Amino acid sequence: MIKKNLALKIFHFPIDGPVFKEAGSVRRKKEEITEFFNKRATDFNNKWYDYKIFHIMILFFFSWRIS
Repeated sequence: MIKKNLALKIFHFPIDGPVFKEAGSVRRKKEEITEFFNKRATDFNNKWYDYKIFHIMILFFFSWRIS
C-alpha cells in the first residue's frame, strides 16, 4: 500500500483526470494502474534481492581466498 502511494506521488499519475473519464470506467482504470504499480514494485524487490545475494556471494568468496 505504501509503495503504491509512493509510486503515485513520484509519477504524478492523474487517476481522476479527464483522459480516464473519457476512456471508460474510472474504477477499472484505477485497478489497472494499481495492478501495474504493484507488479513493478514486486519486480524491483526481486531484482534487488538477487543483487544482494550476488554481493554476499562475492564477499564470501574473497574472504575465503584471503584467509
